Amino acid sequence: MFNESRSQWLHKHKISETESQNGALLFIKSYIKQYCEVKRIVNKYLPVLNGDDKLRKVLQHGCKFVIRRVKTLGNILSPSDVCVSQNTATWLNTTGSFGSGATRCITCRHMVKSGEFVSSSTKKVHKIRSFINRNNPLVIYLLTCAKCEIQYVGCTSRKLKCHMCEHIGQIASRSSSTVVTRHFLDCGEIILRLLHREAYWIFTLDTRQPKGLNSRFDVAGCV
Repeated sequence: MFNESRSQWLHKHKISETESQNGALLFIKSYIKQYCEVKRIVNKYLPVLNGDDKLRKVLQHGCKFVIRRVKTLGNILSPSDVCVSQNTATWLNTTGSFGSGATRCITCRHMVKSGEFVSSSTKKVHKIRSFINRNNPLVIYLLTCAKCEIQYVGCTSRKLKCHMCEHIGQIASRSSSTVVTRHFLDCGEIILRLLHREAYWIFTLDTRQPKGLNSRFDVAGCV
């Protein structure tokens, strides 16, 4: 006869079971018909990982396979817990205008990162319903003067960066061929002055290639 109560024996057994599993890598998988085949394949190729010093330490106690019960039709149709759906944010469900992060992209320097835009005339706020960056084709875009907030709506079937480079290049070259460039030339020339100051500091700090990262195209419209 044992001089131990049932609760003491169960507690002792649980501790010993936990200690025996310490250090063993757990391979947890929901049960499928091919489970035994999956287990055989994993056991067959698991020793390959011993070639790595760090993984060898992880696998020194072996691998323990644990079967997780799959969801039944009842679990799906009538769950016991109220689950709040959590949608993972990806580029597929992210909306708004975004820069690419490229430091040398002149389009990204003037592109506003936002999920909405405001009409200067009506003050109405509009939501951007898709994901837009410099590489998007077939885009309707909005240009806003930083000084007087007058706006211009345009569209392009090419990549957005190609069309924006044309606008910026025409302003930098002081061309009066479009209504957009004429306005920026008449309204303080903000973009042009900005480009000139950029070129000034590129030459002052001597950051053109090969001494720096600026290419000759960064100052081509200002020289």
